[in-house]
Amino acid sequence: MGFGKDRRAIVVGILDDTRQISVTEQPVPEIQVYFPQLTPSSGTYQAAGGVAMSLALRTSRDPSSIVPELRAIMTHASPELANTEFTTMTQIVEDSYGSQQLVSRLLIVFGGSALLLCLSGLYGLLAQLVTQRTREIGVRIALGARRSQIVCLILRYASRLLLAGILIGLALAWLSTRLVTGFLYGVHPHDTLTVVSVALLLAMGGFTAASIPAARAASIDPVEALRAE
Repeated sequence: MGFGKDRRAIVVGILDDTRQISVTEQPVPEIQVYFPQLTPSSGTYQAAGGVAMSLALRTSRDPSSIVPELRAIMTHASPELANTEFTTMTQIVEDSYGSQQLVSRLLIVFGGSALLLCLSGLYGLLAQLVTQRTREIGVRIALGARRSQIVCLILRYASRLLLAGILIGLALAWLSTRLVTGFLYGVHPHDTLTVVSVALLLAMGGFTAASIPAARAASIDPVEALRAE
């Protein structure tokens, strides 16, 4: 690589990929030059003219304690640097996430609300089903049906509802991935592990909500159930 007309640059190392602008934007090719080697006559110096420069500092101390010392050193070196603003890398990374963090928190809130609404709806539906089929369940128990069979009867009905809901949800989630792709970082839109984990979470929550009406149905007194009609 040419470094001016009569000088050549030597590549001393290759760095890992770094996202220069934002964590959501892919890295772009970049060349880093040792600052003391730049001279006004070099092509790199002329190309970098007017470009803002940043100072990177690694320290084990608290940034708030070292900033005043660093500001004093820079002011002593050049008075126009007295009002330089300092930002930690942690703050830069957090600012880069920005909208992604906001959207993720909103999705957590809305997702949790939707899960609670789903579970309460399933519980209410099964509770209503048990109420409507009280006489039938009482007859089954009077004819010799075991309590476990009654529980399985309610859970089978709940499993059909859960299976239909999960399949419809997976289809809608697959179709809506284009809407959330821009807010994902380090996660594939069609991440199989995430999809399977969410489906299992919904199934577990659904069976937990269904277990209460199922237990109530199994505890029905057949005599009282027949009298109620």
